[in-house]
Amino acid sequence: MMSRTPSWKILMLGTIICLMIMPGISGASPNPGNLVLAQDSDVQVVFVSSNCGYTNPFRLDSPVLIPMGDKSTPAGTTFDLGTFSAGEELIFAIESNDGTFYTGPASRNSDTYIHADVTGSYGDWLISWEDKENGGDNDYNDIVFRVIATPVGTPVPEFPSPAVPMMLAGVIGGCALFAMRRTH
Repeated sequence: MMSRTPSWKILMLGTIICLMIMPGISGASPNPGNLVLAQDSDVQVVFVSSNCGYTNPFRLDSPVLIPMGDKSTPAGTTFDLGTFSAGEELIFAIESNDGTFYTGPASRNSDTYIHADVTGSYGDWLISWEDKENGGDNDYNDIVFRVIATPVGTPVPEFPSPAVPMMLAGVIGGCALFAMRRTH
């Protein structure tokens, strides 16, 4: 007889995957991260999600001003920002009803609070924003986008839709429910 993985283990695995992929719910302190390019790179921003009450327009603020979108931007929208030189720091900003907030150290913001949690590794950063003054609800999910820096001359990889991890979690949950139903 074939042994089965207990359904609670499958359900637990699905829960862990969801917690790992959802920004802003871990409760960890935000990482201000400076986005400094190590080599000449083509830069793209891919909008992931928003969960905010404010409109929150977001932009590249430095080394050049490039407006991009706001909370109504469809998930997966890609913005090609152009080519930037090695050594340049990319500083992003959001505008909320509480002020304009920037990536990088807290000292860039009027309330001296870190408003952008930067995670990932060089060339593929996830920026999750808190849009309220003094940290607000500290959820860091008000505006979320990826910054992809591809060294000049390297083909740009295709990335799956932000909905793929959620669909995977749904499939795992469905399998767990099916397995539970079959054992009863």
